[in-house]
Amino acid sequence: MRPARFSRRGGRGGCRLPECFPYYHRFRFRTGALGDFEQLVKLLQPQPVDKRVGVRDMDVNHPGSGLPAIELPEQLAGVLKLGGALRVPLDSLAPADQEEVLAYDQWDEELYPDPHPFQQAMAARLNLADEYQQQAPAGDPVVTSPLYGRWHALTRRVEPGNTSDPTSRNWVHELNLDPRFRVAAGLGTRVIQKGQEDYMTAAWEQVGEVIAANNQLRLAQVAKSVSTCLYDKHIASLATTDAFLLTAPVHRRVLSAGVTVHKRVADSVVPSAVTSAQFRRLTRPGATIMKRLGLASAASAIVEAINAGTLPAAPAKPRPDGAGTLADVAGHLDAANVPKPHIETLDERQTPKQIEEIEPSPEYPGGDDARKAFGQALVDVYTYTSVEFKVPEKSPLDLAGVVASTLEALDPATSIPKRTQQTVQLPAWVQADMVETFAPVMAYPVFDLPMYKPLSELSAELFLPQIHLIPQNSLTLLETNQKFVEAYMVGLDHEMGRELLWREYPCDQRGSYFRQFWDVDSVLPASPQEAEREALRDIPKIHQWSKLSELGEHDHREADGDAAQIVLVVRGELLKRYPTAVLYAQKAVWHQKPGGAYERRLDPAPGAVRVPLFEAKVDPDIYFLGFDLTAADAAGDPDPLQGDAGWFFVIQERPGEPRFGLDEAEDSPPPPQTWNDLTWAHLGTPSGASINLSQTSITLGNPGGEDAQASWDANTNSAELAYILYQVPVLVAVHASRMLP
Repeated sequence: MRPARFSRRGGRGGCRLPECFPYYHRFRFRTGALGDFEQLVKLLQPQPVDKRVGVRDMDVNHPGSGLPAIELPEQLAGVLKLGGALRVPLDSLAPADQEEVLAYDQWDEELYPDPHPFQQAMAARLNLADEYQQQAPAGDPVVTSPLYGRWHALTRRVEPGNTSDPTSRNWVHELNLDPRFRVAAGLGTRVIQKGQEDYMTAAWEQVGEVIAANNQLRLAQVAKSVSTCLYDKHIASLATTDAFLLTAPVHRRVLSAGVTVHKRVADSVVPSAVTSAQFRRLTRPGATIMKRLGLASAASAIVEAINAGTLPAAPAKPRPDGAGTLADVAGHLDAANVPKPHIETLDERQTPKQIEEIEPSPEYPGGDDARKAFGQALVDVYTYTSVEFKVPEKSPLDLAGVVASTLEALDPATSIPKRTQQTVQLPAWVQADMVETFAPVMAYPVFDLPMYKPLSELSAELFLPQIHLIPQNSLTLLETNQKFVEAYMVGLDHEMGRELLWREYPCDQRGSYFRQFWDVDSVLPASPQEAEREALRDIPKIHQWSKLSELGEHDHREADGDAAQIVLVVRGELLKRYPTAVLYAQKAVWHQKPGGAYERRLDPAPGAVRVPLFEAKVDPDIYFLGFDLTAADAAGDPDPLQGDAGWFFVIQERPGEPRFGLDEAEDSPPPPQTWNDLTWAHLGTPSGASINLSQTSITLGNPGGEDAQASWDANTNSAELAYILYQVPVLVAVHASRMLP
């Protein structure tokens, strides 16, 4: 393929145009060794999984570190079953197999309520760290084993022998005293140690805002300490009136009884002038005006006297000398022109309405128009002279209450934290976990990563023991092992807390850094909100686990927290070749056939479909899809009269661009009944050759319906050929009962 060369052509834009265009001399491609979607899905065989999948033997005859062997119960022969993230559904096993599983799971119940000797020795080893803090050892100290979950549960010891304590068999004890779950937590430790640099890099990226906020908070704490000393010495120790005068500049910004202090002063008998700096300067002891007035009292004493009413702030304003009244006006009127009764009615206490009701005297000179004009003028005079401006009644000021409100607002213990909280911006996820609102933020990083991946990368056998026993091209069902998942996640968070402490990260080791075990990216929307992520996390925050709860009771998706969820396991080339295939669960219903027999069919009712909640993949070709169903729900009842038909698991080819071709078939297929049954074997076309319509002739066994519109012979046109070769999207439904023991 020759490279394209460009030259600069003329023109305003100076565009570059190719002189030579690239082309392919040769192009090769190869299709897969296997067939299309239909053939690959037909290869998948539903079958129950081998009961050994999900567990492997763990020798506990020689635990090491001075711990005793686990020799009881004797029938276990010093072997425990180490689990993984999935297991064979317990309820679907035969009774004998269930008894065997429970015997291994309850290995420590034989001596109950007394603890197992191994548990006693393990607890003594774990408690050494606490004992060393109380008293230094006489000899060399022992490097103890980690107490997983100690920071989250706020515990420093495990006491399996204290049967009176209801927490002696809680999740902390089970996690740390059962070697199976200590191994699971240890796997979480290995994952963190392997990827510690990557995790710490991501953690520092998240805490950038928190570090800047912590610097401001520390400066504010210094300001609070210094201001508190000054406040206690110069403000809080003042007398009530002195404090009132000193804090006058902030009265407009301090609330007291729902209004500002300035408003309360304005509504009281104490004038605002007495709080001014000029008044305090004039009334300071020894001032000239104080000597001239013969007053030795300071401003505070004057304020107290004004408030008590013994010293008026200003004398009452009398009527100015020479000011006339309506009575004076009446005296100057000409008595000859105004009748005597009307003169006597002129009184300042009368209202305009009363004046308007006076009948005009017929003796008034000037006639009716003059009398009406004079009457209206008199009403107007009374209207203007009757306006009164009431002097508001003012009450004494509650000096003690006002000063208490002001000092409380000025207290550095209140004002500085409030100011700091308004200026320091923290992420919402940090503020939600803050307990003390005025202290350096002990934030922790959050990693929304599916943590099954690094575990399976260590070894697929650690993720699912005996995974190699899952056959090729198979469909089967497992269920989640919640105890293993929780132990593994606690190990992750515990070791991450230690790493953060070592790196001087600002946190208190109680954070739940990892809460996602399974992959939920396919379920979340493109831009998920925090509430949507929270609903799909696998465990709650560890520090919120009840101290009375047991391991395995913290499934965040379940209301009760302990229901195992069914997982569809697909092993084969199908999802590897067609990763966009649609898989879901659909409710089954019983259908009675004409002969009286019953069969299960897909329930077409709305709401009968459930999509996967999570998924996982182990390379190269094993896929896991979890559903919000239990094994009992999925299997249903085999009796049709009981009504519960269980659930189907559906694999559907995603509808997309039309595909054309024929089906692959082995050996000699039967004659086609419809065009959809047509295979390459029916044509006899050799591999790599082209179809020759003139050399082949196909006749359908049942050419009814739409198939009658097309024929296969030398006269077949392109539309008919397209109809015949069109590949209908495939849908396969397998009932859960075929994949359970």
